[in-house]
Amino acid sequence: MKIAILTHGGVNRLLELLSTVENVEIVGVFVETKTEPQRTFKQKFERSVRYDGYWATMKKFSAKLFGGETVGAEESKTVREKQNELEVFATERNIPIHKVENYHSEDAIKLLKKANADL
Repeated sequence: MKIAILTHGGVNRLLELLSTVENVEIVGVFVETKTEPQRTFKQKFERSVRYDGYWATMKKFSAKLFGGETVGAEESKTVREKQNELEVFATERNIPIHKVENYHSEDAIKLLKKANADL
């Protein structure tokens, strides 16, 4: 069975386990690199107030203003690190890895079709 993995990173253990299954061929790992939606400052502020409240929003934006690192920035950094670790892991095991900005882009869809995966 040919399998394609779609991820943002952090699937090293899954790849390790799938690699040991006799009838499984990993035809590609597709890493979506654009993990943060593009929003205006106003949209970010309104969403933050809605989900976090006024106090947390003020804390978050003052941290940005004074050069501190926010939780979101730390999460983005972690995602990038996991993606880099995955790239090294897959390359060492000769597993094809493809970085795509968006799974729904024409280029990504072409790559997925070309992989000819069953799952």
